Amino acid sequence: MASNLTNLCGGGCCSDSCCRPRLSVGVVYPNGMLELASQSNTLSNLLGTSNLCGSCCGTDCCRPRLSVGVVYPNDTIQLAGDKNMMTGLCGSGCGCGCDCRPRLSVGVVYDGSNSMSQSYIDEKFNQLDVKMNSWIQELKTEFNQRYVEFEEIIKAKDKNIEELEDRMDEMEIRSRMSNIEIRNFPETKGENVTAIVEQLAKTIGIQYLKEGDIQVAHRVPSKQGNGPKPIVAQLRSRYVRNQWIGKFKQYKRTHNHQPLKASEIKNGLQQTPVYVHEHITVKRKMLLSEVRKFAKERNIKFVWVADGTILIRENENGRISRVSKNRDFENLKKKFSNGGSGTEGSNQ
Repeated sequence: MASNLTNLCGGGCCSDSCCRPRLSVGVVYPNGMLELASQSNTLSNLLGTSNLCGSCCGTDCCRPRLSVGVVYPNDTIQLAGDKNMMTGLCGSGCGCGCDCRPRLSVGVVYDGSNSMSQSYIDEKFNQLDVKMNSWIQELKTEFNQRYVEFEEIIKAKDKNIEELEDRMDEMEIRSRMSNIEIRNFPETKGENVTAIVEQLAKTIGIQYLKEGDIQVAHRVPSKQGNGPKPIVAQLRSRYVRNQWIGKFKQYKRTHNHQPLKASEIKNGLQQTPVYVHEHITVKRKMLLSEVRKFAKERNIKFVWVADGTILIRENENGRISRVSKNRDFENLKKKFSNGGSGTEGSNQ
């Protein structure tokens, strides 16, 4: 590679009597006169000629043109465009070993250009890295904003769903206002459920059972796989329902708070405890279970249900708190956590 670069004279590396051909740039005039770049006539002076031909016209152009050629030690010149010029150069690989023909050579010049190229690449890489980091940061910011927006949307929708569920639960509670639920009464083959309910009324002290007081009575499926299915009885009105619930509580008080037994309602049955409650929804039952658990932890004495609403009273002299939905219960827990007793809650 080094020998290829030294085959032509460097133009200034040696004396005027150099024996090597040199590469030169000059102007060829239409009359064949040549003017080459030299120390006295530099390339910049030649290029300053504003009337050079742009190789845009024919061979008989009247304007001078810029050309590149090889100047031999004997002052013979071969210009680009001469068909013999390229074939006259040594192939630098033909194996002849001659030094009589000039040859052009292309190689790598080891100066500051390599480090400059590396600096240029490093600069561009750093610029790209900065841009990518900026894009990533923008994407993260946009993602976080979208995430917050979606969270707010989900919270709003969850709130709407909860409100709709509360409304549906309240409507279902109202549709059950005249119902009672009898739990844990043993099932027998061929039983008459309406007759069981009538006998229950007599047992707890309903003296005068009017026709139509019991609209319908039947057993309903239970999520608890074991034990008898509960009995639901629809009574004439909420007033009648409340009368039955009151008589049941009175029966327990007069019997030293002992539970009502199945054998007391119908002869021949076991002494299984029987419970009579308002017929509330599954959602309200789950809420009642949570409230009772909380009351036990806080030593709250009284928890009961009236007209589908869960009522809480800390002691005999305490105020009654009402809970009909989860939001009411959360507010109640906050009040007790702050060291205060329950106050009247929402009954909406």
